Amino acid sequence: MGDSLVDKFIADVLRDPNAWKRAVACVDSRSRYSEKSGAIRSVAGPLFRRGTNENVSSLKFLDMLRRDDVEGVNARAVTVARTDVRQQWDNSKTIIDEQQDLLKQLLVRKLNRHGFFVSYQSSKAKLLEKHAREMSSRQQRYADIVVTRNIKVNSRQREHVIVKERNERQFVLEQERKARRTILRRFAKQSTVVVENEEFVERREIFRELLEVYCAIKAIMDEEMYLLTGIRPEDQHAFFAIQHMEAKERHEIIARFESQRREMFLQLQKRLKNTIQNEIKRIIRREQQIQELHRQCGYLKIKN
Repeated sequence: MGDSLVDKFIADVLRDPNAWKRAVACVDSRSRYSEKSGAIRSVAGPLFRRGTNENVSSLKFLDMLRRDDVEGVNARAVTVARTDVRQQWDNSKTIIDEQQDLLKQLLVRKLNRHGFFVSYQSSKAKLLEKHAREMSSRQQRYADIVVTRNIKVNSRQREHVIVKERNERQFVLEQERKARRTILRRFAKQSTVVVENEEFVERREIFRELLEVYCAIKAIMDEEMYLLTGIRPEDQHAFFAIQHMEAKERHEIIARFESQRREMFLQLQKRLKNTIQNEIKRIIRREQQIQELHRQCGYLKIKN
């Protein structure tokens, strides 16, 4: 019974690639060989890979071998092995003398008989190759991500450098423009000063020439005036001052006479107007008196 079950189980496991997946999917919660059990480290560690889901099914298979082949092997050794498996994992214990595991030898012999190691090596090679491809692909993706991130970082840094350089160029350009304007203003100011100095010199020369011409003309006029009037040049200024004063006083007298004449005319006009008005009023009163006398005379005639 044990041999038929073992052969059938091994045949199913070796020929059906989905048997391991089904065994993992249908976990027996009552079994003491779970993923977190200490038996994985104590018994199955040397035979199976650590950290894989196949440990559960493998330990189930190992448990079946223990239960089915206990009559054909040393029962005491199996009992001791079961006792050791049931115990909790203790890190403080150290292995002094490794005991011979009959179940392990039986499993190895049956696996050799069915060609498990050949298929295991091929599957291991395929798994390692697949793992290597996945790791290479993962490393390539990570390298691509790193390259992309570095490209983005470099792009941001380049943009930052470009913006900073543009700002610095703009600042330097503004400074150069200010310095150029300052230099141009200074040049313009110096040029203006030079032009003003040259113009002042030219104006002074022209003034001197005009003054010389004026003095010459004045000397000629004084000489001509002396010949005409007989007045010496040093007395001409006093003569002209007297003439000017005389003309001014004459103008003031005429203006005062005109104002007095205007005032007299206004007063005369006002008096004449008042006289005419008084005469008109007197005539009107006289006419009223005459009319009153006429009325009185007429009344007396009628009465008589």
